[in-house]
Amino acid sequence: MTIVTAIFVILLVDFVSGVVHWAEDTFWTEHTPVLGKWIVCPNVVHHRDASAFVRNSWFQSSWDLLIGGLVILGVARLTVYCHGLCGYSS
Repeated sequence: MTIVTAIFVILLVDFVSGVVHWAEDTFWTEHTPVLGKWIVCPNVVHHRDASAFVRNSWFQSSWDLLIGGLVILGVARLTVYCHGLCGYSS
């Protein structure tokens, strides 16, 4: 991976995370099914009290990001595995 590619990926991830954060603030509320309680409520607390996240452990503040990352890695791994089974080659 080149330095240019690494910089591009970092900027892309930052942009996507910003869009997701904006979508949380714009379209979801604390009453949104499933996501409201687990994702939007902590985000609202963060906006009302900026230091709220640092009072928690990293895991308490970022468990949803960890699960999302693991899902993405799992799908990527499954895709690579399935391509190997089907005989696709790069």
